[in-house]
Amino acid sequence: MSAVKTAYTLLILALAGSLVLVSCGRSVDPEPEPPDDLVDLQNQLAESPRDNEEAELMALWMVGKVVAYTRDYNRIVDALNIVRQTYSDSVPQLDSIQFAYPFQPSEIIVLVDSAARAKLRIGAYTDWDSLNSLFRVTDIDTTDLGISQQVQLSFLGRLNPDLLADSYWDLGQLRGGITGTGIYVNVGDQSNLYPWEVGTFMTFLLRRADGDCPAGCINSHFWYFRVSEGHAELVGDFEAEDGVPFPDWWDVANAGFCEYFHYRHGYCDGL
Repeated sequence: MSAVKTAYTLLILALAGSLVLVSCGRSVDPEPEPPDDLVDLQNQLAESPRDNEEAELMALWMVGKVVAYTRDYNRIVDALNIVRQTYSDSVPQLDSIQFAYPFQPSEIIVLVDSAARAKLRIGAYTDWDSLNSLFRVTDIDTTDLGISQQVQLSFLGRLNPDLLADSYWDLGQLRGGITGTGIYVNVGDQSNLYPWEVGTFMTFLLRRADGDCPAGCINSHFWYFRVSEGHAELVGDFEAEDGVPFPDWWDVANAGFCEYFHYRHGYCDGL
């Protein structure tokens, strides 16, 4: 786990701990206030799921927070609308291809030790209550608890499963009981629309892929769009073929594509 990612999940644990302190503290006057970071996170969580699923998942993936924040979501909604309104007639693939989130959002697997399993069976395991409350757990599936000591957690809204899993893993490192976490990965290769911030531009790389999908698409056609100050521009497009050089803009345009979890086909060589 990267240092930045670790710091983020530890912050979440600290905020969740603050939630417990605020909710369980003695009645005093004035009543203790939750920290601003916690209030902000709770407010953002309360907004999910948002109206535009594609834009919310784009923001969730591109920014790498546990939930899509309003600023990021709105920027993507606006930019995506401008690109489609401007170029859908000349590039109809913009309407038929949407962003495919690489993971199953809002669901994680938690592995527990025998002591935690025994408590879960009688409804007495409470170490994760603060995280469950913060992230609004909607279901705790213990179907596989007896066989694999595995529990599936589902959450309200559209949340980043990778960071959810990290938060519960870090909780286990602090308190014990949790021995592992996992997420559901959407495997395979496919057409996609990759968002990425490049300087002041919101950019989108559209990929139409075919040939042996989803095992590993053989053919790809790319279109690169960028948006700034309410104006959309089609920078260029090309058909990726053996022996055909990449255009000059590819080294900038491929950032989101190469960050995405999928087969790379050599399009990211040298990165």
